[in-house]
Amino acid sequence: KTLLSHADRVVVGTVMECQSVRDPRAQIITQCAVGLEKTLRGVPSNRGDVMVVTQFGGEIDGEIYQVLGDAELDVGERYLFLTKRAKDGHRYLVGMRRGALYLTSDNRIGSSFPTLKDVPSDLRGVSRLLADLETGKSGSTR
Repeated sequence: KTLLSHADRVVVGTVMECQSVRDPRAQIITQCAVGLEKTLRGVPSNRGDVMVVTQFGGEIDGEIYQVLGDAELDVGERYLFLTKRAKDGHRYLVGMRRGALYLTSDNRIGSSFPTLKDVPSDLRGVSRLLADLETGKSGSTR
């Protein structure tokens, strides 16, 4: 299976803000609000709707909990998000850092994968989504 096949929602959006909090088990998690631009798979969205992506780790009062291999989401940056809602109700990235692909202004995958041939095989289906995004064929934005 590919990472794409595990995602129940695939969207293009911009990270608006991130906040680290403690979950009910006192673990540090970070919740990032993502302003949605386009839905490529899953529940349709209106431009400007917000989706919250939760990641394990973060920093609270100088206490840092870091998860190696997870995405580092930068506020103001635009990504292609592959996400799945978990049983706890939170929406997580599928495949950790592979679930948030930085997008350039012309809808190309950013520095992680310089060319499409460099995209790992478990993400190859993403190339079709990006091509559809470029032509406006895929997804829904009301």
